[in-house]
Amino acid sequence: MFLVAFYGFFRVGELTAKGAILKPLVQIQDLHFQLKDNCVTAATIVITDFKHKSGRCPFSVVLDCATGTEFCPVNYLHYCSMQGTTLGALFCFSDGSPVQTSHFTQQLQQALNFCGLDSSKYKSHAFQIGTTLLVADQGFSDPQIRHLGHWKSDAFKLYICQPGEVFKT
Repeated sequence: MFLVAFYGFFRVGELTAKGAILKPLVQIQDLHFQLKDNCVTAATIVITDFKHKSGRCPFSVVLDCATGTEFCPVNYLHYCSMQGTTLGALFCFSDGSPVQTSHFTQQLQQALNFCGLDSSKYKSHAFQIGTTLLVADQGFSDPQIRHLGHWKSDAFKLYICQPGEVFKT
C-alpha cells in the first residue's frame, strides 16, 4: 500500500476505510492492468470519490511499471488478481474487510521505527508530500504537479522546500 500511496499521489483516505465509512475508498473494480505482448506494463486506478470532487469527473491514476527496481507498485498490485471477481475494497484483509486508516498508520509507524526513524515526525500524509517533493525536484511544472496530485488549488506549494529551508512535518 505504501508504494501505491507514494507513486499514485494518493491521500490515505482514498485507499483505506475510516471506521464503518467506506467512502472514499478505491474498490477492486477500479483497478485495471494494461498489457503489451502479454506483459503488464501499467496499472490504472479510477478514482470516483475524492476530497475535492465537487462536480469533478472521476479521474484515473496511472502507475507505470518501475523496471529495474524491487519497488514497483504495479508488481505489488498483482495480489489483487488473487481476489478474483469479488467486489470490495482494493486493499483488504483475507476475510474481505477493508484496511482501516488506523491500521495503515500503525503499520507506517512500525516500519519507520524498524528503520530507526523517529516515527513521530512522519504521518500518513507524508506519502503525498514526498511524491510532490520528488516530482518538483525533477522539474515538473506546477500544472503537472496539480494534475498528478489531483489538487484544485496550489496547496501543494506548501510542501515544496526552497533551498536552505527545512521541511517540517
